[in-house]
Amino acid sequence: MADVRSPLILVIDSDAALLEGITDILALEGYSVIGASNGQSGLEKAQKHHPSLVICDIMLPELDGYGVLQALRNDPETAAIPFIFLTRRSARDDVRQGMVLGADDYLTKPFTAEDILTSVQSRLSRYEAYKKALRSEKDFDVFLSYSRRDLAVMEQLKAGLNAAGLRTWTDESLEPGTAEWERSIVEAIKYSACMVAILSPEAEQSKWVAREIAVAETLAVTIFPVLVRGTEQDAIPFRLMTHQWIDARQDYASAFEKLLGAVKKHLGMG
Repeated sequence: MADVRSPLILVIDSDAALLEGITDILALEGYSVIGASNGQSGLEKAQKHHPSLVICDIMLPELDGYGVLQALRNDPETAAIPFIFLTRRSARDDVRQGMVLGADDYLTKPFTAEDILTSVQSRLSRYEAYKKALRSEKDFDVFLSYSRRDLAVMEQLKAGLNAAGLRTWTDESLEPGTAEWERSIVEAIKYSACMVAILSPEAEQSKWVAREIAVAETLAVTIFPVLVRGTEQDAIPFRLMTHQWIDARQDYASAFEKLLGAVKKHLGMG
């Protein structure tokens, strides 16, 4: 029997023999393993058990592998789980679609036990290293959400908040839309006391900014909108219209002091 402290891996495959074979390989290596024979059942087990990693076939009854992955990535509670696709197809478009949705790896059937174990160990090691690096910071006072067009403003805000003794997090070292980005922003928002959303026309059109705001709302993280360019109509998302936003378009210094005061009050620092 696997150690209860070992990583829990969910395997989803409609081929009963293959599902059993993969389960046995992983169990012999000391992993805890649960299985599912269709996509809907697999999704429900992932949402219930929050496994350390998911191995999933693409061609599945009820809900295909792409649907499972997309549902997991859309839920902040499961968005960070490493995900490995299994498929008999090797077409480049299939690989691309999986990676666009946020898959971490792709194994083409037939594969060996060594192929599976290498991929699993690699993904788990990377995920644990990532979590260790993130948690070494304990938590963050402010998550900064911004469009790349507003990088200079973000850096100015970040410097000011840091100078005031606040811990900030940004995604500037990551490529938006990748599995690493998705995992990182979800975990960072979980560990943040609040979010500062830097608003502009480009930010309003950015699906990455929209994703960060949606995660913050789902996790009930307080959002402080800061308007830096544009008008209320073309820069403030409808979902933030009811928030009290700070206008930094003309007088940045005053806007920053107002923001800092609001954040510190939220944090119980003033």
